[in-house]
Amino acid sequence: IFVTHFLEQVYAVCDKITVLRNGEFQGEFTVEELPRLKLVQTMLGHEVAELDNLHSNSAINSQEDLPQIIKAVALTHQGTIKPFDLTIKKGEVIGLTGLLGSGRSELARSLYAADKPDSGELFFKDESLKAKAPIDSIKRGMAYLPEDRKAESIIADLSIRENMMIALQAKTGIFKLLPMSKQLELTNKYIKALNIKTPSTETPIKSLSGGNQQKVIIGRWLVTHPDFLILDEPTRGIDVGTKTEIQKLVIQLAQEGMTVMFISSEIEEMLRTVNRLCVLRDGKKVGELNNDNLTQEDVMAAIAEFTDIVAISQSTPGPIGINAATYAGYVAVLNQGYPEWLAAVGSVIASLSIIWLPFVIMILISRYLINHKDSKIVKDIFKGLRPTIVGLIAA
Repeated sequence: IFVTHFLEQVYAVCDKITVLRNGEFQGEFTVEELPRLKLVQTMLGHEVAELDNLHSNSAINSQEDLPQIIKAVALTHQGTIKPFDLTIKKGEVIGLTGLLGSGRSELARSLYAADKPDSGELFFKDESLKAKAPIDSIKRGMAYLPEDRKAESIIADLSIRENMMIALQAKTGIFKLLPMSKQLELTNKYIKALNIKTPSTETPIKSLSGGNQQKVIIGRWLVTHPDFLILDEPTRGIDVGTKTEIQKLVIQLAQEGMTVMFISSEIEEMLRTVNRLCVLRDGKKVGELNNDNLTQEDVMAAIAEFTDIVAISQSTPGPIGINAATYAGYVAVLNQGYPEWLAAVGSVIASLSIIWLPFVIMILISRYLINHKDSKIVKDIFKGLRPTIVGLIAA
């Protein structure tokens, strides 16, 4: 029995599909007889055509004269994020994409001061922001939904009301307690607005489904009326129906003037919601893509292209550096039977360096001694050392 929210996994490994909705059995189907669209419709209980139309409504607020909400200049966090520049305008939805470990979450955390930047400047609504902690960012109008819902978002033993009010109370201050009537009013408002399924505002959040827990946390931040909302993997581990609701909510918030940063591992849902995509690699912003009828293949090709470009540009670490590919090519030339001097000259010219020349000479000497069999002892020594030398150089 395989239980998952990821539909592509279902079609990859399963023979039959059993669909449940609201605790009720909806049917059992073979994979061949149930196309993906039909599966989603069965799960939701209604047509999902509006999901395909979300993209056409997301390309909004791209005018040049819109005010800037976020402007980062050479912002960096040691060990995770290399200096980057980023500008985000009012009402824009910007996505962060890249391979695993590319630094998407780390970039968002540095903007929010969850990880305090080591250098660079950050401007929020055209004013310098030097936040020392997340509470400073909250008070200025930022909100951040972390990637790990259970570890960093929900407080499992507290109620829905308490979980939803905690950020607003922090923003207001501990000496200005929110009246219970106000808390109940706001909680009920967002339970209704976000379609959170719960019997009561006092229900412990741990008793809710993952999708409803995520809605509560989104409600926590919407209560604070932020100007800039960061959503890090907001649809991870939740059902497809809730995913659709969150994507529609993001577009609605942008249309109302809120600026949103959307981070997701699912390129398809980002294409439905974002205006721009920033491509990251190894903690560095390496490019931007405007979401002008982009496809998943376009994005994946761009990620690969930017990755290749950066890899090539970083392969030689300076004017006197030489990369492993040069040595690999050198060894390949030797193995093809070409003269040692040709391989050596080509290697030196390619590297434009004399700092690595002793290593080249060592390989040449070992090659010469092995070929000419001048001394069996020396030959055996160098035969053992040569792979080690080449391996160390390549590494």
